[in-house]
Amino acid sequence: MTFGISTLILIVQIVVFFVGCGGKKKQAPTVKPGTPKNENRSSVAGPPPADDAAAKAKEEEEKKKKEEEEAKKKKEEEEEAEEKKKKEEEEKKKKEEEEEKKKEEEKKKEDEEKKKKEEDEKKEKEEAEKKKKQEEEEEEKKKKEEETKKNESQRNGPKPHLTIEPSGDLAFKAESTSQTRVTFKNVHTKKIMFKIKFSDNAYQSNPVFGTIEPGKTVDIVVTHNKSPHKEAKMVIVNSNFVGEMDLAKSFKSVRPTGGQITVKLVAN
Repeated sequence: MTFGISTLILIVQIVVFFVGCGGKKKQAPTVKPGTPKNENRSSVAGPPPADDAAAKAKEEEEKKKKEEEEAKKKKEEEEEAEEKKKKEEEEKKKKEEEEEKKKEEEKKKEDEEKKKKEEDEKKEKEEAEKKKKQEEEEEEKKKKEEETKKNESQRNGPKPHLTIEPSGDLAFKAESTSQTRVTFKNVHTKKIMFKIKFSDNAYQSNPVFGTIEPGKTVDIVVTHNKSPHKEAKMVIVNSNFVGEMDLAKSFKSVRPTGGQITVKLVAN
């Protein structure tokens, strides 16, 4: 009987233990001193349910994952933009280099063309100068031949019946009208007549025709009108006076007995 009671007490203690651990009600929170009695007790929040916490944790994880994805996407976009900008800069630099190279080539080509043109012009100028020099040499040679021929003709032909003072060339200013005076002297034993001719219309004389007694002189005024820089000739034809008053007609009808005189006229 004693064993039975002890066993029963043990069973009761076990049941009470399990009931106290699993089915024990939650204690109400302790009310602090001074708290009003009519305060709403439901305002004190307890720990959230396990399902709500898991949902919140999942939501936060998804939010963080989304933010990471957005940050990654933004970084990729920035990297892509940076790569695009870099590529554009490289293309721009390449284009500028190509344009610069093209300009240099064009400049080089222009310089070569300019140099070639200058060389051609120089060559043409040299050829022109050479040709001009040859022409001048030929002209000089021709003048010398004419002068030689003239001197030989004068030596072999009749001597002039008159002399001229001043002797030598006569010089004038090309840019203006000017005059010079020359003197003819009859060095023949007879009365002579003379006629003056010019190779250029820029010159004229006063008189053109005239007569001179033996040993006498006559003054001639030679006038030069404005003209280019060049040379001309004054030719004095002289002969024995034939008695005709019309000297122009006389020179046409007779052959001059005196050798003609040629004077060089220079307009500077």
